[in-house]
Amino acid sequence: LTATLALIDTKIPPVEVNDSGDVLECDGRAERLKILHLPLCLTLSVVEMSDGRHQVLADPTDEEERLAQASVTVVLAFPVQSAGEASAISTAPVTVHKPGGIALQPQLLRDAIRDCRNRAASLASLLSKESLV
Repeated sequence: LTATLALIDTKIPPVEVNDSGDVLECDGRAERLKILHLPLCLTLSVVEMSDGRHQVLADPTDEEERLAQASVTVVLAFPVQSAGEASAISTAPVTVHKPGGIALQPQLLRDAIRDCRNRAASLASLLSKESLV
């Protein structure tokens, strides 16, 4: 989330490239970076309960991550509309990373990605309202 906010706030100064390939800063006003997609990264931890069921924790604390039998990090990219708002429709995951741990049933992984989409949609909505105006 912090990296996304930093990208939204980034301003690029006008530059020129001379014949020898040197990049020179020009006079003029810095422009906001044009963002086509908002990247949002969410982590879920999977904890096995005493009855054998798996509980999925969104945005786990450090302690919860240490106690988890598995974790999944999902990166999603939400298209930014021309008015500067993030679209409510999410794209497919850009990256899904599961570093070891117990094997996850396909349905649990699908549920985790769905939960990430829902959480990211609310975060994207907040970012577009607060930061892209």
